[in-house]
Amino acid sequence: RDGVSYHEADHGTGSAGYIEVTKKQGVQYAGKKKTKVLYNLVVNQNHSKEEKFATIAHELGHLYCGHLGTPNVNWWPNRSTKHINVREFEAESVAWLVCERAGIKNPSAKYLSSYLNENAEIPQVSLENVLKAAGMIEALTLRSLPVRKEIVV
Repeated sequence: RDGVSYHEADHGTGSAGYIEVTKKQGVQYAGKKKTKVLYNLVVNQNHSKEEKFATIAHELGHLYCGHLGTPNVNWWPNRSTKHINVREFEAESVAWLVCERAGIKNPSAKYLSSYLNENAEIPQVSLENVLKAAGMIEALTLRSLPVRKEIVV
């Protein structure tokens, strides 16, 4: 849908995964359509299906909250200059919402709780962006969405 290429890799116990803007634009097939690869999403192959799902929700939370910028401001905002605490709190919030609603246990609540224990207040997050990002991810899990015409080759 949005030019995200999914991969699994052996990260041992050091990393659950990450998402990044692709360094070298490639192409992939989304169904029968050839599309541009804009982002690479890498998940630890050693994790359970539930852990992988939580990681995907977290990383897509970064994407749809605009933490990696945006290829088109009509898709999601560019919020790449937000402080790391804001970005992580938002992505964890997205992962928590998506996983809780899907009935999947995840460590996001622990992260959010520990952040509050260590800091006097939560960072200046955008509830609107968190909810929109969670909604976009849920929509991807519930139905097949068309590929954005801007990324079709």
